[in-house]
Amino acid sequence: MGIVRLADVIKEEAAEAVSSFPLQQYRDRIIALDASIAIYQFRTAMPKIFNRNGENISWPGGQRLPGRGETLQAPAEAEATCAALVKSGKVWCTATEDMDALPFGSLRLIRHLSAKKSCEVEEFSLPAILQKLGMTQEQFVDLCILLGCDYCGKIWRLGPKKALRLLQQHGTIEQVLQNIDSQKHPLPTNWDLEGARRLFLQPEVADPGQITLEWHDPDPEGLVQFLAREKHMNESRVCRRLQRWHEAQPKPKEAQPKQQVPQEGRRQRKLGDFFPASKRARPPEVPSPRPSRKRQKLQAGTPGKAGSPEPGK
Repeated sequence: MGIVRLADVIKEEAAEAVSSFPLQQYRDRIIALDASIAIYQFRTAMPKIFNRNGENISWPGGQRLPGRGETLQAPAEAEATCAALVKSGKVWCTATEDMDALPFGSLRLIRHLSAKKSCEVEEFSLPAILQKLGMTQEQFVDLCILLGCDYCGKIWRLGPKKALRLLQQHGTIEQVLQNIDSQKHPLPTNWDLEGARRLFLQPEVADPGQITLEWHDPDPEGLVQFLAREKHMNESRVCRRLQRWHEAQPKPKEAQPKQQVPQEGRRQRKLGDFFPASKRARPPEVPSPRPSRKRQKLQAGTPGKAGSPEPGK
């Protein structure tokens, strides 16, 4: 569930703390991802895949594929460990759809992350949220508890706007309870306020100091072993896909030394250097038109005919 309507409250009361960026903005950034939610979304959208034995192998059954990236097992809530990694500087932000990464202390949270090139993500800045709402982290946690969280019940008929106003006015949930009608806003049964606070402010997390994040190359042999021999997929098809992936990877560019031209050897380039001219072929000779017979008679005369002028006269 996360935190009920927390995103709406932030967008209405601290809009400056929410930004929209294209996915390319996070190139070369390390992102802590709540894998459980990503795997669930992937599982629901994934089509059925059958192996050569007719078995549905669309879901790997919780096994880790021998691919790239670093996988951590959180001792408790995944968002809490992600937040700890962000606060330690190991990663840039947390990627999850659950807003409770913010009360856990993640300095940055991004939502709507996908593999589409046109992907636009929402980024929430926790320091900007606290500054705009005029709250400490402890007061922000109290706000999340009043809005409704996964760890305790919600006070009856206490809406988000009223909860925010009362908390900004009185500072703590205890002071809020002293200034509302307990008959109109009864507490939930077995309401564990201190337990919820402790889970947000002092969560059980993996120790960031003991974590080394590395970007691993895929293990082709491991993938073939898992997909072809354990899941009985067509091995030649798996190998072809791996080959296509390998060919699609960017090749490292080798630095080519530039040829230095001595200063005294440089010259101003001529127009012909940019547009080299080719020698035009000589046009074929066209024969002159043959004079008509009448013109030939007038020029030379007709022999043996009376009245023909003699040459020279």
